[in-house]
Amino acid sequence: GKVVRGVYLGAQVAVRMAPAIADAQKEHARREARVHAAVFQLCPMHVVWLRGLLLRGGTSHMVMELAQSNLGALLHPSPPQEPRLEELLPLLSQLASELRAMHSQGVGHGNLKPGNVLLLKEGAGWRVKLADLAVALSRTVGTVAYSCGGARRGLRRCRMGATNVPP
Repeated sequence: GKVVRGVYLGAQVAVRMAPAIADAQKEHARREARVHAAVFQLCPMHVVWLRGLLLRGGTSHMVMELAQSNLGALLHPSPPQEPRLEELLPLLSQLASELRAMHSQGVGHGNLKPGNVLLLKEGAGWRVKLADLAVALSRTVGTVAYSCGGARRGLRRCRMGATNVPP
């Protein structure tokens, strides 16, 4: 869905909107919020804070912590330019630590791609947090272009064996 800036309970937030959703899609949005909350409980420092899910009429609004950028914007800036290694290396190191922490809790992201690696301004630097955890505790494949080879061939995706999937 489309992501816009907003204000929620006096704080700047990101709001992901999915318009014209049917009842089955509303249940998917509720499940995504439950999965996100479960992963956040396991790894609070490593995933973006989900502040709420609002289902109004035919639209879902997922309210999240506001990030100033994402890894995709750094890797593919507009106008095009070479990514600066001195910027990327600390972020990739943080990302590796975040994934290690999640994996140690039995959680695989499931849809890891540059746009889901969010960057939050922290002092003079950046803090990496992960977003889009809808498939983190499931057996489904996220974005096929970024999935493991087995998942692209129709096999079960590479996962860490999480057993704590919320209903």
